[in-house]
Amino acid sequence: MILPRYIITIINFFGLQSPLGPQLDVPTPIGGPMGGPGRPHLDDFEPWVPPGALPDPGDPNSEPIKCDYRAMVPFGYQPSYPKGHDQWIPHQKFQDLDYNITTDYDVRTPNGTTREYHITVNESDAQIWDGRQSNTRALADGKYPGPWIQACWGDTLKITVHNNLTEIKNGTTIHLHGLKLLDSNLVDGVPGITQCPIAPGQNFTYIFRATQYGTSWYHSHYSLQYSDGLLGPITIHGPTSAEYHEPLYPLIMADHNKRSAFQLYHMEQFGPPWPNIDSIIINNHGSFAGKFPENQYVQQVQKGRKYSMMLINAATDAAFVFGIDGHKMTVIGTDLVPVKPFETDHIRLGNGQRYHVILETMEDVPEGSSFWIRTYPAEGCNGFRPRAPDGRQGILWYSSMKDTSPPVPDDIEIPYSIQCKDMAHYEPMVEWTVPPIPVLGDGSEYDIIETTISAWRWNLTKDTKHAPDDKVWSWKLLKDHAWVDYKGPSVNDVDGLQPGAWNHTAVIESKQMRHGQDVWNYMLIVGGRAEKEIGGGQVAPVFHPMHIHGHDLVVLKSSSEPYQGYGSLKGLQLDNPLRRDTVLLPNNGYLVVAWKSDNPGVWALHCHIAWHASAGLALQIVEGREKLIQQVDLENISNLSADEAFLAVQHQDTCKTWRKWQDDRIEEIEGANSTERFRDDSGL
Repeated sequence: MILPRYIITIINFFGLQSPLGPQLDVPTPIGGPMGGPGRPHLDDFEPWVPPGALPDPGDPNSEPIKCDYRAMVPFGYQPSYPKGHDQWIPHQKFQDLDYNITTDYDVRTPNGTTREYHITVNESDAQIWDGRQSNTRALADGKYPGPWIQACWGDTLKITVHNNLTEIKNGTTIHLHGLKLLDSNLVDGVPGITQCPIAPGQNFTYIFRATQYGTSWYHSHYSLQYSDGLLGPITIHGPTSAEYHEPLYPLIMADHNKRSAFQLYHMEQFGPPWPNIDSIIINNHGSFAGKFPENQYVQQVQKGRKYSMMLINAATDAAFVFGIDGHKMTVIGTDLVPVKPFETDHIRLGNGQRYHVILETMEDVPEGSSFWIRTYPAEGCNGFRPRAPDGRQGILWYSSMKDTSPPVPDDIEIPYSIQCKDMAHYEPMVEWTVPPIPVLGDGSEYDIIETTISAWRWNLTKDTKHAPDDKVWSWKLLKDHAWVDYKGPSVNDVDGLQPGAWNHTAVIESKQMRHGQDVWNYMLIVGGRAEKEIGGGQVAPVFHPMHIHGHDLVVLKSSSEPYQGYGSLKGLQLDNPLRRDTVLLPNNGYLVVAWKSDNPGVWALHCHIAWHASAGLALQIVEGREKLIQQVDLENISNLSADEAFLAVQHQDTCKTWRKWQDDRIEEIEGANSTERFRDDSGL
């Protein structure tokens, strides 16, 4: 049939997103084979190593990836190595069709290649990251961080995860933090919401198209596994808003305790006292209490160079203030949003946040000089007790020497504050204008979802016969805390076939999607200035890094003042507001945020302090209900693409296997007359 092919060709020619989904292959051009007089030929172009690519540091035999956009050649594109840092793929004739730093990646995405990765989740002990031996924990390929996943903007990724946790008897999942996963909700990796967990001995393949670019991280969303180290970096290579000479490997900073997070979580439930974390690590290096200086993180550099650095906060319960003594950094990306370059001497990162920066090294420094790399716990935003550890956990060393250690840097008085708050002085490269919050009825109310974070105590669910009656602390955003069902994920119940299978008190619904129009949802998130009774809970003055799945949040207002009713909704930033997927709620104030209805699925919005998410501080956003049903319903499988059909069948098979494994595990616990629960947290 010619008409659909014609429509698809026009869609790809102008770089538009296809209505048939993000996995669409580029068809053969109308009128015959590629090439022809004046047109580029496939043989004219070879795959190229993108500017930010490096071999995987954990694999000595690996090579940098290469971008392959030859599928775009028949449509007039010339996919050779970019001619500038802000360029990516030029069009032969029409400059407006170029892909570069100003391209709205929510509207169009280049067509890359397919890349496959395989990760095995192993039980690993004897980890010595901060000089102390840690307890057994789940890791990706037995390493911390896990393998570095790399791709190019527009690539399709197929990441197969194998669960080998047969001894500690855990399910698992992998969440691609911050990636939009357009039309791909079934691979968001949230157990009890988008999938059943992967049972021990089983595999699950995550298939999605990289419509954004930048650096983020993947991590387990199964209970507290990421706090124990089941995580790794992911980079989608694309253009940048400033130039650099060479990249450095992603830098993951985190808080750490040698005991497993599963052992510490009971303190969150029954405290005070609350969970105590006592160490800081950068990648897999740290020095507990300053006792293991030989184990500190070291980054070697050369004089007069510009280095691309990708900073990731993967902490359980700590925001960090990052800086390098005597050096400035140029910020070019926040989370997965390219921004107009700005210079600073420090970066504040809340849990789950990322920054892409360029570090310019000195020209006139003596060879062998060293400077502290500081990861200070932000004041009031960390779980270190009784006091925070030393933030000097890394060294920047001007040297290329191997098999030797850098000298101890001179100490200086840091010139910046370590106050806990979001950085607010940046502008996204692709500008958005957000309409004002609609007024309802007689003008006395706004069309905005109102949420209040509060803590309360409740009777923990008994999921095994002999479990005790425990009353524990929980967190909530709506009328109740989030508590998911591993055997019946929310996507299975979107059409109401299984009423009661998910917690409707922790669910909201986005406004209906409209083709070709931006539809905005507005939300107010209130913290508290002092403890007070509201709706059966206590409003607690604690900071919360709020993370949304499947979208970016635009920050219309962030205030450390107490919320004073609708009068506080004045003075919103609507013209190119701050935009990211993880936003810090000030511990005494409130946030006004918004997102577009443009991605069908059931998406989580939760606090990224792991203790809080496990204690229920989350809600679910249902969006594009009708489209999502089509992705899950096997009776609709003939209307799906090959990848979509695979994911639909895999989803059902994974749940079938998990239900049996969970039932068998509960039977094992009960057969031993154990008071153990199968699960004692929200599941997130």
